[in-house]
Amino acid sequence: MKIAKLFRPFLELKHYLILPSIGKLEVVSAEINPLTGKIEKNFIRFREDKNISPDPEFLEYVSRHLKADACISTADLQCFCNSTNELLIQGFEVEIPAIGFLHMESGNQLKFSGKSIYKSAAKELTPKPAIFLTASFWL
Repeated sequence: MKIAKLFRPFLELKHYLILPSIGKLEVVSAEINPLTGKIEKNFIRFREDKNISPDPEFLEYVSRHLKADACISTADLQCFCNSTNELLIQGFEVEIPAIGFLHMESGNQLKFSGKSIYKSAAKELTPKPAIFLTASFWL
């Protein structure tokens, strides 16, 4: 889906991103440099909302950048969100490209994280030394 590559640029530009039938991602400023007055760190906050509708401003942004009709942008966004919901219902973690990951916790609570739960659970395989067997082993 070509629309997914525009999620991060829109989030950085407007400081929010609405994913229909999933929820809203918002950029929250955490630290301001006292010398420059510029924002040093931003955090992304997620609010689950199954009834949230598509953002017309995001759809216009997508249409303009992809040079596509608005109905195609709407269909592409809806397809992404439907696929995401299907994967979440099945218990999988879903990546929102260049932003973070969504997964279901116990009690069907949708959780957002900047890191994958799978990467933290995976263990690195360490190579084991080769074993050399002598002829006396088989005798």
